[in-house]
Amino acid sequence: MKWLIISDIHSNLDALDIVLERAKKFHYDRMACLGDLVGYGPNPNEIVEWAKGETKSGSIFVRGNHDNVIGDKTKDTTWYNPAAELAIKLQRKMLTDDNAKFLTDLPLSALENDIQFIHGSPGGWDEYITYSSEAEYGISCMKGDMCFIGHTHSPAVWKDDDLRPKIINVGSVGQPRDDNPKACFVIFDSVTKEFKFHRAQYDVAAVQKKMSAIEGMPPSLIERLKEGR
Repeated sequence: MKWLIISDIHSNLDALDIVLERAKKFHYDRMACLGDLVGYGPNPNEIVEWAKGETKSGSIFVRGNHDNVIGDKTKDTTWYNPAAELAIKLQRKMLTDDNAKFLTDLPLSALENDIQFIHGSPGGWDEYITYSSEAEYGISCMKGDMCFIGHTHSPAVWKDDDLRPKIINVGSVGQPRDDNPKACFVIFDSVTKEFKFHRAQYDVAAVQKKMSAIEGMPPSLIERLKEGR
């Protein structure tokens, strides 16, 4: 079975549309989205409505930290950096109540045929894996043979002592932060256990224009899209 695996769309409908179009040529069977449907970008409701439709066709969605804090307005935001905190508050105002509930109802993790899907780490759904020590701990907590994650917005592969890929960070569709502004996604063959990263160019300027039209949107969040950081 071929999977399309994506993460961290962050309300960027333009990037998502390009990824879905590019992914068609791989004839994937199912899709998994590893969280953070919303946050930062200009189209949170459109993204959630798309996700609702996809869940009906068997796609897997798990909850990200932005989904959690934007969907539940009682959650504390003070530990986020000022720009991110302001973006969270803007997204809360934009999101419909029904779409907010959809986000908070998403599971924190999913396991399918020995493949785990989670936003942050097998050791904690909102934990970051940036260093090898964090990856080692995450591997020790895994519930399956392989685990796909997002959260850092940077593609990465973490291997065990036998050099077998165990944790794969699929990067970000809507907010890449690896100095490459192109949207990132992964195609995974669950039979051969082979996976490949793909990048897709989208109209960054068009998204920046939509973000600029949102009153109160921090300029730094708009500018970083073209830098991929």
